[in-house]
Amino acid sequence: MWGDVDNEEETESVENVGMSGPGALRSLIEDALFGEERLLFDLKSRSLRPLCRVEATEEAVTVTFDLPYVEKNGISLTSTENTLNVEAKMRKVITLRVGGSVQKHVQFERYTRRIRLPTRVEPERAKATFRNGLLRVKFPIAKRGNRVRIG
Repeated sequence: MWGDVDNEEETESVENVGMSGPGALRSLIEDALFGEERLLFDLKSRSLRPLCRVEATEEAVTVTFDLPYVEKNGISLTSTENTLNVEAKMRKVITLRVGGSVQKHVQFERYTRRIRLPTRVEPERAKATFRNGLLRVKFPIAKRGNRVRIG
């Protein structure tokens, strides 16, 4: 299923609503103007959030990103046991009109996305492929524990 698995941004915006001052007001205005579009792009970094799909089996977790207009050498991946970060530079700039009743043109030059993985993985054993705009990253699932010998 394609969808957003990065709940960090949602958590951040909920915390900002409880704050007072200009930061809280800006967050409320952005929520009113952009609504769910926040899931698709980040105005601050001028980056699009690529569509992604996470599949988990008993042996592995596979994450697939849709990265049109990207070349292999423009992709940067970093991972921990629980997260995967992707940054990718686009070959050409994409301009979108964003906002509700008040719209503006925004140019995007890159994709960025950080997702939480559904289970612990072994990032040092990950394998990635990039073909036809699709980036697939496959992680073996980390063992839950080690056997202890009794001596």
